Amino acid sequence: MVAEIHSGATLSPGKLELLTPWVATQRWFQAKGREPHLRKVSAFRFEDPAGEVGLEVLFLRDLDAEHETTYQVPVTYRGERAPELEHAFIGTIEHSALGTRYVYDGPHDPVFAAVLLATMASGGTQAERSDGVVEMSVAGRPGPQSADLAAMRSATVLRGEQSNTSIIYTLDDGEQLIAKLFRVLNVGANPDIEVTGALTSAGNTHVPALLASLSGSYTEGRHSREQLVADLAFAQEFMPDVRDAWREALDAARENRDFTDGARELGRTTAQVHRTLAEVLPSVEADTDRVDALVDEMHERAAAALNDAPQLAERATQIAHRIDAGRSAQWPRFQRIHGDYHLGQVLDVPGRGWVLLDFEGEPLRPLEERSAPDVAVRDVAGMLRSFDYAGGTIENEIAGADGDRRAWVSAAQDAFLAGYESELGAVDRDLLDLFVLDKALYECSYEARNRPDWLSIPADAVGRILTTSTDSSATHGEAPTMTPADEDDAAPTGAAERSTMTSDDSTTPTPASMSPSDTNGAPLVSTQDADASGAAPLVAPQGAPATGDTTVAAAGDKPEAAASDAGSGGGLSAAGETSNASTTDASALGAASPAVTPSRVEVSELDAVVAGEHRDPHRVLGAHVENGVITFRVVRPMARGVVIDMGETVLELTHEHDGIWAGAIAGEYMPDYRVITTYDDRSEHRGDDPYRFMPTLGEIDLHLIGEGRHEELWNVLGAHVRTYPSIKGDVTGTAFAVWAPNAKAVRVVGDFNHWDGVGHGMRTLGESGVWELFVPDVREGTAYKFEILCSDGVRRAKADPMARLAETAPATASKVTSSHYEWNDDAWMTKRAETNAHHGPMSTYEVHLGSWRQGLSYREMAEHLVNYVKDLGFTHVEFMPVMEHPYPPSWGYHVTSYYAPNSRFGDPDDFKFLVDRLHQEGIGVILDWVPGHFATDEWALARFDGQALYEHPDPRKGWHPEWGSNIFDYGRPQVRNFLVANALYWLEEFHADGLRVDGVASMLYLNYARKDGEWVPNKFGGQENLEAVQLLQETNATAYKRTPGAVIIAEESTSWPGITRSTDTGGLGFGLKWNMGWMHDSLDYVAREPIYRQHHHHDLTFALVYAFSEQFVLPVSHDEVVHGKGSLLRKMPGDRWQQLANVRAYLAYMWAHPGKQLLFMGSEFAQEAEWADGRSLDWWLLDQPAHYGVHAMMKDLNRAYRERPALWALDHSEEGFSWINADDAGRNAYTWLRFAPAEADGYRPVVAIAANFAGNPHHGVRVGLPHLGTWNEIVNTDAEAYGGSGVGNLGSVEAEEIPWDGQPYSAEITMPPLGVVWFEPATRPDMTQVAAHTATEQAGGADSSSTATARQENTMSDQNAATSSSDKQPSEALIAGAPLEDAAGNPGALDQPLDGSRGGAQAEDAQGAAGDQQARSRTGVPATHPVDHADEGGFDVEQTESKAHERAFTPAGEDETGDEPVEHLKDITGTPGGGLDEDVEGGRWGADDEARDAADQTRQRD
Repeated sequence: MVAEIHSGATLSPGKLELLTPWVATQRWFQAKGREPHLRKVSAFRFEDPAGEVGLEVLFLRDLDAEHETTYQVPVTYRGERAPELEHAFIGTIEHSALGTRYVYDGPHDPVFAAVLLATMASGGTQAERSDGVVEMSVAGRPGPQSADLAAMRSATVLRGEQSNTSIIYTLDDGEQLIAKLFRVLNVGANPDIEVTGALTSAGNTHVPALLASLSGSYTEGRHSREQLVADLAFAQEFMPDVRDAWREALDAARENRDFTDGARELGRTTAQVHRTLAEVLPSVEADTDRVDALVDEMHERAAAALNDAPQLAERATQIAHRIDAGRSAQWPRFQRIHGDYHLGQVLDVPGRGWVLLDFEGEPLRPLEERSAPDVAVRDVAGMLRSFDYAGGTIENEIAGADGDRRAWVSAAQDAFLAGYESELGAVDRDLLDLFVLDKALYECSYEARNRPDWLSIPADAVGRILTTSTDSSATHGEAPTMTPADEDDAAPTGAAERSTMTSDDSTTPTPASMSPSDTNGAPLVSTQDADASGAAPLVAPQGAPATGDTTVAAAGDKPEAAASDAGSGGGLSAAGETSNASTTDASALGAASPAVTPSRVEVSELDAVVAGEHRDPHRVLGAHVENGVITFRVVRPMARGVVIDMGETVLELTHEHDGIWAGAIAGEYMPDYRVITTYDDRSEHRGDDPYRFMPTLGEIDLHLIGEGRHEELWNVLGAHVRTYPSIKGDVTGTAFAVWAPNAKAVRVVGDFNHWDGVGHGMRTLGESGVWELFVPDVREGTAYKFEILCSDGVRRAKADPMARLAETAPATASKVTSSHYEWNDDAWMTKRAETNAHHGPMSTYEVHLGSWRQGLSYREMAEHLVNYVKDLGFTHVEFMPVMEHPYPPSWGYHVTSYYAPNSRFGDPDDFKFLVDRLHQEGIGVILDWVPGHFATDEWALARFDGQALYEHPDPRKGWHPEWGSNIFDYGRPQVRNFLVANALYWLEEFHADGLRVDGVASMLYLNYARKDGEWVPNKFGGQENLEAVQLLQETNATAYKRTPGAVIIAEESTSWPGITRSTDTGGLGFGLKWNMGWMHDSLDYVAREPIYRQHHHHDLTFALVYAFSEQFVLPVSHDEVVHGKGSLLRKMPGDRWQQLANVRAYLAYMWAHPGKQLLFMGSEFAQEAEWADGRSLDWWLLDQPAHYGVHAMMKDLNRAYRERPALWALDHSEEGFSWINADDAGRNAYTWLRFAPAEADGYRPVVAIAANFAGNPHHGVRVGLPHLGTWNEIVNTDAEAYGGSGVGNLGSVEAEEIPWDGQPYSAEITMPPLGVVWFEPATRPDMTQVAAHTATEQAGGADSSSTATARQENTMSDQNAATSSSDKQPSEALIAGAPLEDAAGNPGALDQPLDGSRGGAQAEDAQGAAGDQQARSRTGVPATHPVDHADEGGFDVEQTESKAHERAFTPAGEDETGDEPVEHLKDITGTPGGGLDEDVEGGRWGADDEARDAADQTRQRD
């Protein structure tokens, strides 16, 4: 393989410049709080087999470190941004040869992960560079089992590690393995690889099998001659969902249960591993130099202990003599050992026994020391001390005789030693005592520095060892003393280096007895506590060691009686013995009494609560009244003491189990209480108990959620600040609720609990799938996530699907928020409810908030944007998606938080202020809404509870191959409810006046953007997505029912019939639909030089054939001015004057055409550059008269439009339009009339339009008109004030009694070059004269009409006949309005609006006839196969395909090159290419268009 290197290329910024600030933020960077001074010392390349991703591994040395440290930094370079890797995004580099390169943290990139594993397993090497440079060499070292490894299916990086990065691989055969890549490089062989590899090769099954590794040979710079060798990564067996020996020993000690069998077997296992190591790795004699060096180290540790713990001073001489006596002891051979051995370094693997982990030794010792032979008795001493720590933990938990575990410790130690000696023979007791003493002295230093309250344990142990040093039993059976549990927690051995499984918990205060470490080795860790990435940072809950135990106490289980009395066997305590309860309130609460004990709960259930695995922690925690006893039970890890404050009565709780405290008091009624907690720092914390509150959701809410019919879902799910009254004062907090039906358990984590959910497990509410918890004292602004224990055993931290505010990207948490906004738009809302917007004026200004004028907040836009739109006279603004999206170049179409406005611009109340200000100025607000697909970010909706939940589980229906996103499971009632409620949320909570629904075509068709075999037919064998149809119908019907005056608009780019037909007639119930065919036809027409336009004259007339088949919007949207299509100005031919004239003419033509208008920002002043989401509009152009002229014309156009109902009142009816002359192709001219509804006397207000798309003026053109007299010129786009030539009609023309063009009167007019003129009668006509004149004409049989519509329809008859026989149309139910079935198969359900209404705003219109007319248009066959490429913003074909090309069909049955029929259309229409030679809505397509369209698509792909 060859990695292509562009030797002469320049990079901006350089790699080090980009990486330096990023490295400073990484957990594995050792010098926290400063930026490193990095120098590249070496690098190598891997090669992506697909040739798409650059893979490089850099060795970077931090020159400012106290001891210069070299870091291994793998990075990947991509040509396109990868949204699924956003969490690993480092930045961009501009490459002079390759363009923009997106740089990612390598281990997170699946391409790098796959190549890394393949290189290790196959014995591969680095890629050869095309420039021949060899900076270093790497080599994979496959193990015996690596040949059988299957290919990688997926890879997930563990979070939270510090000195390395671990990757969990899932292979195609379902097996898993873990690979560790060392971030901090050490020259030489890594001891974990060396030792584990040797044991694996020897067949020892008591270690995780080493599968493969990777080493590198390099020099530090090209001019260095010293060849350095380092281990870079390795892969080994992965064992999820197992328990470590610390957890098992601690449980046994707590229950005072015999552990001798397990300890004895552990001793045998340890001895077997030691024996194998002695056989397969070198050992050396215990010469004087080695012994002296080791004893000297012991003296140094003793001196440190004496300095840290002055109370040992009286023992100083004894300590020195005892250590020095070791020089004359009988020392065995020095061999390889574990070096950091304790109970937390051992796993209990079912069917396999004890498995030892992490042979790397103490992490901060130099590598050569950790790799040197040592004395095996050191490991034995470490394990003996670890047993002491287990017993000592319980003695600290349970005071007095009930907590005495000296006998338990002694028995376990003796059993361990007996098992060890049964394999290897007797251990020298004097030498063992020496190492036990050395370990205890180290513990004294640790405890004195970190936990003084625990110092007595190792100090007492030192005393006993010295007093009875000749008695072996004293060594192993002394009072419980503890091994500093994970020695990494101790400052001297590098707390920063340790595993994600260490604990800060003071109830298990051991620096060394926890779970597997995570240094430069590769621990086998459980994925039980996975984070949002799906990885497993096994961070132990505060106060409890991490565990892989998956025991879950199911809700409703009856706890059985404890095996023994309170305080011992069951882990229960008699709170009355330590209670300070007063007897002054005995009527409600009985006096505390030693006889009153807490209700019993099984230890397994308590374990489930602490581990965050309980489905109903309220059943265990909180206050419970039973048989005259009130039991209090709270989770307070690391607490020194816990008191329940009930006012005049207080109750001191006793530590019961792993951070759970319990106590009881006599009483019959539930008291109001608070919890007072003290910690080792003597600080006192007063708070409320989350587990004393009733559920915040009612039965009706849960019933509606279960059925998918809760129309105000946002009011019950998510996070809501609530205040409840109580005797001790009002309680304010936040009610959290989330739907996660597949979760095993859910906890809420956030700022309020330092992102540790151990005390905030949620309860599941029946079978609803809803989890709930009220957390007192959590207020607005708090960041939070839901930590979900998924069915695969992985914990995933997920943002709240119902969050109403999110952190600003790249942060991903949700935020608690409440609205305090007071609306001031009552007048607008009242008027809206009384008005039918579909038949009112609607000229819409489409806005992208991030680039209209960059840097503005919602509130700043409420001034600048509102004033600007008001000045221009637009009736509405349409905002591209404001819903939270982490990736700005997606333009908002890849949503992660559907209920949260984009926090980049402010909070929800700020956005409400913007909407309010628009309303106050008479401007409506339409929001883009994206129910067709959603973002794949792992922390958001994707696989929310570990399974496909919001997305359809079948990728043929749940994955969007064109846009690289997930598709909602429209058939799941709760998901449909999520979307319907979301639409209502924006309409009701934010007073939005309408929604523009994105990508409707992609929702309607199961075969959208899919080839044969890639989609699943519906139950009728068709291609229609019936579930999506049901969703759209329900959304529209419900929205129109609940929000009178609103409008729902479909961006639908095919000829699916009945888009705007009411739901009770089988339509989808939309109010308006984007007319994509008109848009393409008209833009294609004006893009041609005027001399050629006459040959395409009917491109502009054809839209009137189907203009009234639906209720249309005429869109010139963002999709038409991006991705190389050019701005509206640059689409126009000619010089700059002609381009500007064409823009003015086009806009005036558009504003006079039937349908509502939508124009994307910037086009109103003819911006020259096409739109770019990363920069503001070119506002400086308004300083140029020519562009300001377009802007001025836009103002006049909007004013004239709004003031004349003829231009909008009958947009959707043939009665509102009549051609005057549609056939004047020779002059590139069009004339037509627009009418308003008839008034009382029969007069219909009218506007006449004359459009000249020729480059020269036309004088003396006679035009038929319906009324006699003066007609005023109300708009002339060629006016000098707009930058035109000033050609016109001097303000008016006179209509004479000369019938013309089928009209009773006519006038001679001047049509300016590239100009459009609007006329209207100067005075209201006398309708009696008009009637008389019309009667005379009819009597005379006058027939001089030129009905272009009739002519055009005649030209279509042959085509209609040729194609009307197609049998591959949408289901009859969708065309004829037959009732559809619902998801349960009930007929007639889909066409019923929730309130029995017609469900569409246009219910009064006769839509059936219009639908028939559409079905006859152009081809006679409704569109059945959309290949619409609607753009989602900024992604190229590789990522999501561009959606910017809005064509519904491949034209003329040809592919994009215009040569061959499209095979997949044959099956749909029965003819090659489906007989579809038209663009969307029947738009025309000709041979001249092919090259231009192909060029468009080429630009998009490039």
